[in-house]
Amino acid sequence: MSNYPAAEVSVRSAENSLRKVEQVRARALLGTRQIELALEEDELASAVLDDQLATLRRARAGQPAEERELAVWLAAESLNNKRASLALSKARLAADLDLNARDIEKAKASLENAIRTREQALVRSPIDGVVTQVVSRQGEMVSSVGIAKLVDMNQLRIFATVDELHLGRMKPGAPVQVTFRGSSIIYSGHVVLSPLTVKREKRSEADRGVASVRHIEVEIAADPGTAFPPLLGHEARVTFL
Repeated sequence: MSNYPAAEVSVRSAENSLRKVEQVRARALLGTRQIELALEEDELASAVLDDQLATLRRARAGQPAEERELAVWLAAESLNNKRASLALSKARLAADLDLNARDIEKAKASLENAIRTREQALVRSPIDGVVTQVVSRQGEMVSSVGIAKLVDMNQLRIFATVDELHLGRMKPGAPVQVTFRGSSIIYSGHVVLSPLTVKREKRSEADRGVASVRHIEVEIAADPGTAFPPLLGHEARVTFL
C-alpha cells in the first residue's frame, strides 16, 4: 500500500503523455498541416491554370521560337517544382502521422502498465466497511491473518453474555429489545445464533461463592427495517422478551 501514491502519480503522468500526443495528432497533423497541404494543392491548381493562360498568350504574341521555348521550359520547371513540393509535403505528413500513431501506441502501453502497477499496489476489500484494526504495517511481512480487520457497518451484531439458566430461551428468532448506553432509544432485534459452548465461569455471589455460574454468549441482530447505530465496542443492554 505504501507504493500506491507513487503509482497514482505514474498513472496521471502517463495519462498526460497520452493526451499530449493525441492533441498533436488532432491539432497539428490533422489540423494545421492538413490546411497547409490544402493551400499547396490550391496553389498548384492555380499555377496550372496560369500556365495554360500563358501558353495561349504566347501563341498570340508571336514571340521568337527560342524565347517561346524558354518560357515553356521555365513554366514547366515551375510546375514540376510545385508538384514535387506538394508530394514531399504529403510524404512528410504521412511519415509524421505514422510516427505519431506509434507514439500513441507507446503512450497507451505505458498507461496500461501504470494502471496495472497501481492495481498491484492497491488493496481491495470484498465488502464496504470501516477498518477497525491494522495488523500489518509498512515494511512488515503479511501474515496469515491479513493486513487489517474490516467491519461491515450494515451488518452489526451484538454479543450478549447470558446465564446458562436461560439457555432454553436462546433460540434463533427469539425477540429482544436493545438499548445502548447513553441513549434511551429502544431497538428491536432477534437471536440469530444459539450458544454452542460455555464462554466463562464465575463464582456466584448469591451462594457466597460456593457454586459456579456458567455464562454463554448469544449473537443478536437487528430486525428488518431496524438498524443498530454505527457503534463498535459499545455497551448495550439486552432484554429478552
